[in-house]
Amino acid sequence: MADDSTFLRAALERGWISRKQAESGRPAADFLSPEQLRELETGRSLASRVLEAGLLKGGDLLEAAPTRFGRYEILREIGQGGGGRVYLARDPELGREVAVKILDRGSFAQPERFRREMGILAALRHPNIVPVFDAGSHDGRPYYAMEYAGDRSLAGTKLPLPEFTRVLEQVALACHAAHEKGIVHRDLKPANILLSDRPLVADFGIAKTADADLTETGQTLGTPHYMSPEQAEGREVDARTDVYSLGVLLYEALAGRRPFSGTGALEIARKVAHEEPPRPRAVDPGAPRDLEIVTLRAMAKRPKDRYPTARAFAEDLAAWREGRPVSARPPSLRERAAALVRRHPKKSLVAAGALLALVAVGLFPGSRDFIPGRRLERAQQVIGDEARAIEGWQVNLYKPAKEISYKALEESLARLEPVLGWEDLTPVLRRQGHAAAARAQLFMGRTSDALRELDRAIEAGRGQRNGEDYLERARVRWEDLLREALSKGDSEAPRLKERVLGDLQAALDAGFQDEWWRDFARALLHLARSGERAVEATLRELDRLGAVEGKPVEEVAKMRGDLLLLLKRHDEAAAEYRKAAAARPSYVQAYNGLALALALRHRGEDREDVHEAFRVAFQAIDLNPRYEASYFLFAWLCRGTLRSSPRDLARADPAALALVESALASLNRGISLRPDSYALRVAHGSGCVMKAHLLAGMGRDPGPAAREAAGSLAAAIERDGRRYEPWLALGAAETLLAANQVPVGRKELERAERSLAEALERAPRSAPVHRWAGYRHFLAGRFADAAAAWRRAVELEPGLAEELRPDIDEAEARR
Repeated sequence: MADDSTFLRAALERGWISRKQAESGRPAADFLSPEQLRELETGRSLASRVLEAGLLKGGDLLEAAPTRFGRYEILREIGQGGGGRVYLARDPELGREVAVKILDRGSFAQPERFRREMGILAALRHPNIVPVFDAGSHDGRPYYAMEYAGDRSLAGTKLPLPEFTRVLEQVALACHAAHEKGIVHRDLKPANILLSDRPLVADFGIAKTADADLTETGQTLGTPHYMSPEQAEGREVDARTDVYSLGVLLYEALAGRRPFSGTGALEIARKVAHEEPPRPRAVDPGAPRDLEIVTLRAMAKRPKDRYPTARAFAEDLAAWREGRPVSARPPSLRERAAALVRRHPKKSLVAAGALLALVAVGLFPGSRDFIPGRRLERAQQVIGDEARAIEGWQVNLYKPAKEISYKALEESLARLEPVLGWEDLTPVLRRQGHAAAARAQLFMGRTSDALRELDRAIEAGRGQRNGEDYLERARVRWEDLLREALSKGDSEAPRLKERVLGDLQAALDAGFQDEWWRDFARALLHLARSGERAVEATLRELDRLGAVEGKPVEEVAKMRGDLLLLLKRHDEAAAEYRKAAAARPSYVQAYNGLALALALRHRGEDREDVHEAFRVAFQAIDLNPRYEASYFLFAWLCRGTLRSSPRDLARADPAALALVESALASLNRGISLRPDSYALRVAHGSGCVMKAHLLAGMGRDPGPAAREAAGSLAAAIERDGRRYEPWLALGAAETLLAANQVPVGRKELERAERSLAEALERAPRSAPVHRWAGYRHFLAGRFADAAAAWRRAVELEPGLAEELRPDIDEAEARR
């Protein structure tokens, strides 16, 4: 009978028990049925009989049923290739799981050289290279142990093109780091690029170091589909060999297939060495032109024609994703002709004379005097490339906020603008270009500019199936409507609702290319027309749409969250917003919705909810510092927390102060990007008011924060003084400044009176305005006016009664 640990490991591998049970130290019989125990024992007995009969050696049996190799406990096989197999194993000495690659017998005739060269790899440190922990040999077979990063790799994983280029960029930079140490991978392929919490290059098992191969001299190793021409022919390799393989990975992502196919490895290797692959855009016309150029340069037959380094390749990937020009250029006619001559010297001599004659008379399409449709082709290229770049820009939002390049969007708009001004542009291209420009404006938070571009896209698309343009416009206006409805500043709500209704109906009238979006628009229209009576039916329809495979589940979850928020079902709304953000981590609107749901869930009385609402709100600001709706939300959150009297702050909250200071850091970054933004200045000023309020409650000087608030709010009022919010926040800041002085600051009280009077004129039914007016009257010694203002605040918002009753009583007593 085998020991219990052997049975438990085998049972874990089969999925019969959990890891916790396997590591519990209890006997196997506690978890396994008699039938399962017999099955495990039978398998072991069979292996023992095979060994005893001399049919296999112990090392060979390891490939069939591995259990232990040296000090490592083998759990299961997770891959093979590059001269051996890779196993998930447990290192009992260090108590951790590792990936162990055990190389085939005979792959290495010099174990000492293997250990020396694996030591070079073990010294290689890069965040995107799987680290090597250990190397050696056991039972005559070399092995090395490395970090276990999970089983997910690029093989079989479909990523959006912008996300794929981000992954490939990091892989290329990792290869460049290895190249600088004199190490060439030589087997870059999807299975060797792991997708853990970060992309990781794995399996340097056939790598080449500066002074030797890790394989025997004269061997042609690598995976035929991804090897370079020099590898295929057994010639000398260097860093540009890996650049070629990176190009093949990009080719496969663009064309949806490998560049060469064949009946066997020899045929594929021959094509790699001597044939040119089809251009990616010949296989898939939708492939971005600039990425095709990058691919073909990386895959040039001659190493000297490729990118000189993997870093240069990575830089062009980053340039494409950020909308900047790539350094690579398509091969010229002269270069293509030279390549043709090298491959087919005899045929090229015959063709050369005819080609020269055609060019001489101006009939060859390369002649500068005869280029039919060149202007149209240029428009197609610019609009297509920029539209893809703008759509792909969202991938940048997965990066830390400081790395997001808004300049790329500005550059895309600058390239689109002159082309969209051409009078002879086709309606289809004009619509596509304006729709792309609208998306760029939305990403930068310029709602009015985005709506203007959508208007132009709709006008150009009349007669086309352009329901998507109307739906996009409806969704932009829906965000404004939602904010108006929740902030109780409902003066604009009726007009916005009518516009949303009109856009949704127009979308259905125009028609959709995709029936899913048609049904989505129809559900929203039914809700907008029928109100609360249609909510449950709309939720059920959204459930159905969310179950359709391959469709944007985040859009459905976000809309469900909005509806549940309006119904005051805050827990359910928060769950839907979390689902939307998990599906698309860059979905700023989902974060804003979640912050609202958290803030409203317990009417702001639960401190943990308030803190999380702030964390989520400035996470949204970090994701896209130009999205103005996030600033309105943040300002609303700040106003909602100002619940304590400035003359008697009983609730010191250091955690809230830390959150507000973090948020202000994000807002300051936003100011550097958009110094003219009204919403940003209001948010910053409101945040500073809250900071001053919290500092005063902790017995610290609120003066600097209150003065900073006054500066931002004055700038907001200068830009747009029609709304009451900045006047209210400015009055609060000035009241705090007055309260912090001994005696009370008279000049500050006078300024506060003017600001709060402006706020009251714009919002006579706002409870917060009356409340702060009461604080200001109290500090000025006008106790009757203070009591009257607070009673009016309670009348408008009865929920304030309990909180304001002690203030009202004190004011009455002092009259």
